Formats: sequence, C-alpha cells, structure tokens
Amino acid sequence: EHCAFLDIKIDPWGIVYIDGELVDTTPLKRPIAIALGEHMISVKHATLGERERKMIMDSTKLYQITFDLKNE
Repeated sequence: EHCAFLDIKIDPWGIVYIDGELVDTTPLKRPIAIALGEHMISVKHATLGERERKMIMDSTKLYQITFDLKNE
C-alpha cells in the first residue's frame, strides 16, 4: 500500500488525532504512516485547547507539521 509519513511536533505537548481517531501523545517515537489523500490533523491539550489542520498527502514522502500551542 502506498503511504506517506507524518512527523508531528507539538509545543509543549498534545494528544494527536487523525481524521478523528486517536493516534498517540507527543512526543512521538517515530513518524506516523498515513494513507495518501486528504486528512484532518487535530491536537488536543488539557489547558491550551484544540487545533486542527487539513493536510493533503499526495506523495510517499515525509511530511512535517508543527503546532505551537502556546503562541497560536
């Protein structure tokens, strides 16, 4: 199966969801394998709230995304 890889950095930390499904809490041990196509990336933090970004994975490469919850 063709997939991309997603490396997510969150400051200070957060719980990661992809398309509404729980993935893990950061820091992540390794990039996440994700099917090609459009995905909604959400991160939640107990006191800093929730942020979302739509991403389109159109190539089998490593995508990087950063959420700065303190300053966004």
